[in-house]
Amino acid sequence: MTVRAYSDSELFLKAVHRNTILEQHRYFYIAQRLCDFFWEQNRKHRGVSTPGYPGHYGCRARLRDNKLEMFWFYNEFKQKNDGSGKHRVISHYIPREGKYRYHKRAFSRAHDWELPVIEATEKGFELLRRANADQVQIRKLCQVNEAALFQLACDMDDLELGMTLGLSQPPR
Repeated sequence: MTVRAYSDSELFLKAVHRNTILEQHRYFYIAQRLCDFFWEQNRKHRGVSTPGYPGHYGCRARLRDNKLEMFWFYNEFKQKNDGSGKHRVISHYIPREGKYRYHKRAFSRAHDWELPVIEATEKGFELLRRANADQVQIRKLCQVNEAALFQLACDMDDLELGMTLGLSQPPR
C-alpha cells in the first residue's frame, strides 16, 4: 500500500513536470506568432515611399535548454562600400531592465508607426514571461518534492527495517 502511494506520487510529480515543459513549448509557439505579427507590420513599412522607413527595431523568441527568451534588438543600417546602394544591418541587443517587461525608454528611437506595434507585442511578451516564470517555479517545486519523496521513502524503509529487526532506533 505504501509503495503504491509513493509510486503514484512520483508519477504525478513527473507528469506535472512534463506538462510544464509542454506548456513552455506552447508559450514559445505563441511568442513566435507575436514576433510574426511584429515582422508583418515591419515589412509593410519597408518601401521607400512608406513613412517611417525603415523600422529599426526587431524581436525574436527562442527556446533553448528549457529557457524561453523573448527579446528585442535595435537595427543599425550602414551603407555598403561596394557602390551597390545596399545596406548591411548591424543588430544591437537591448537588455531588459524590468523583471518581465522592457521599459518604454528602450524604444525611445522608435518611429511613430513602430511604437504601437512594439507596445502590443511587448504586452504579449510580458504576459508570456510571467506565465513562463510560474511554470518554471512549478517545475522546480516538482523536483524538490520528488527529492523529498525519495528521502521520505528511504526514511520509511529504514524505520520499517528497524521495526522488523526489533530495534528501538532505525539503523544508520
